[in-house]
Amino acid sequence: MKNWEERVVGITNVNSFCFMNSIFQCLYVITEFIKYFIKGKFEEDLNYNEPNNEKFVELANGISKFYIKYIEKGKNIEEIHSISPNEIIEEKHSLSPDEIKENISSIESEYDGTRQQDAMLFLLFLLNSLHEGLKEKVNNRNNQNFRDRNDNNIQRKRPLLELFQKALEQTEVSKIYDLFSFKDLNATHCLLCNHYSHNWGHQLFLPLSIPKDANNIYECLDDFFKYEKNYSTCNNCKSYKSSERQLVFASLPKILIIQLKRIEFDSETSKPSKIDKKIEFPLKNLDLSKYTYHFYNGQSYKYDLIAVTNHYGFSTEHGHYKAYTKIGGQCWFEFNDDTYREINESSIVKFNHIIKK
Repeated sequence: MKNWEERVVGITNVNSFCFMNSIFQCLYVITEFIKYFIKGKFEEDLNYNEPNNEKFVELANGISKFYIKYIEKGKNIEEIHSISPNEIIEEKHSLSPDEIKENISSIESEYDGTRQQDAMLFLLFLLNSLHEGLKEKVNNRNNQNFRDRNDNNIQRKRPLLELFQKALEQTEVSKIYDLFSFKDLNATHCLLCNHYSHNWGHQLFLPLSIPKDANNIYECLDDFFKYEKNYSTCNNCKSYKSSERQLVFASLPKILIIQLKRIEFDSETSKPSKIDKKIEFPLKNLDLSKYTYHFYNGQSYKYDLIAVTNHYGFSTEHGHYKAYTKIGGQCWFEFNDDTYREINESSIVKFNHIIKK
């Protein structure tokens, strides 16, 4: 498996499952994720202790087999470089996803049909299912929100840091969470008694709406993390009064998944419509320091783009998904199921869900 990171192969589209293929291509360029499965390290973490957990364990085994076959069938990018960029390569022996599809549909029957599905929902399902098959429980108080009822100043870091360490201690752990999960901090300020309360959340991706006046990813981030004024019941004075709320990152993941929410529902017709507006974003050094509570000195807050899955069509139930990934950290490829081609990085101009590291 020498230089496996530099191999590419197309994936056969079985029953309109392009959404699945695009996610598999994006995950392939996450080196730590793939090494964990193809080198057998995941076997040490398989969770046989949970009741009815066999299907999740089998999914982890299935992912390992799938990517080993991917590498065996893959063509090295040095071979592809002899072909001019933009020339579409059609694989005579593309990789079949039949076996891994069986593992997936045994857990969720929704993926056993022929209907187009949302790629982001599938990615979350896949990551959560792999977590179930690999997780270790630290204690019995998992996935709780933690409140700071005593600290009345959000800028005093010691009480928040102690609560943050508590939050990290009381959770489930797995390789999946180690790579993709992050904590957010929701701070609410009561304007009557000046009390601050702090809630912790655990997330696997960042869903960003597209404001009408937004032209780039930072404007989408500003909208997501902005101060909001509303009415809520204060934990301290118990009054239902005006308050201010802000969400920030409490920790950042190794691999950040961002979703641009391009599908919205028309309240009058109750039908989905798609936002096709172009959103500019950096290929390197997406800086999140502005949106992160600084618990750690010297932590990197910047991410480089490594993968994109893009939807073409007017709704998630129709249309087609393609993947765009940076192979071997060198060059970008477009994957359209069983065909692929090398492309210029300037071609990466539209995106729905992105993966950065």
